[in-house]
Order: sequence, then structure tokens, then C-alpha cells
Amino acid sequence: MGNVFAGNTATQTLMIIIEPIAIISLGNGGSNQTWLTVDETGIATGSNEVKWTTNLEKLAVYVQSNLAPEQQHNLLQVRATKMDTLNTKGTLNGWATISDQPSTIITNITREIGGCLLEYQAFAKNAKLEADAHIITFTITNE
Repeated sequence: MGNVFAGNTATQTLMIIIEPIAIISLGNGGSNQTWLTVDETGIATGSNEVKWTTNLEKLAVYVQSNLAPEQQHNLLQVRATKMDTLNTKGTLNGWATISDQPSTIITNITREIGGCLLEYQAFAKNAKLEADAHIITFTITNE
């Protein structure tokens, strides 16, 4: 039989490194980009949902298009709705105009796995809706 030593202890130092995480994806399969078209029949898009995961604090979700305002025939807007209330603590910012510059749609995201639905609306700059084809990009970063 082996020897048993009562009362002996050992100390070990562990270093745990937690890397910052801020990931965003759309409901269409993991990308942070989707297509969106506006024409006389309305708006069609590849995703009406956005999800994120972060261990950071005070983040925001931004949206932007590949089209500058002067390239758009219509005024396109988006808002976040129907937050995943189980986990999501962010603040909805209401309607944001989509252009080639980032617009904030959600703020106060802190250490969570969250998500929400997206709602779009378009207004014709002229008499009627004309065709626009966007690539819409969502990002999560510091406020």
C-alpha cells in the first residue's frame, strides 16, 4: 500500500485570460451583411433579425449601406424591434436612416447574448419608389 499523508497541501497559481468578444450576425447564417432591395413593390431583404454576443460593456449596434444618400432613389430607414427579452438589455434607438455612414440602432449593450428583429421602411425621394439595391452591414462596437 502507498503512504497517505494527512494535512499536506499544495498551492498552484493559475492565470485565466478572458479575451474580449464582440460578435454580431444576422439571421441568414452568421454574416454581418445582407442584401436589401427597394422598388415599387416594397422592400425585400435577406434578413430581418440580428444577434450578438459580447463580454464587453457599453457597446452599440450600427448599420450602414454601401450606397451614399446621393446614390439612393429612396430614403431607407431601419429600427430594431422585439428584443430577446430573456437576455437582451440594450436600448432601442428608434428609426435610423441608412446611408454609407454608420447609424446607431441599439445602445447600452453590456455582457450579453442578445438579439432583436429588424423593421425597414422606405420613402420615395421623388413621386414613387424607384429601385435601389443595397448591401447592408451591421457592426457592434463601442458607443
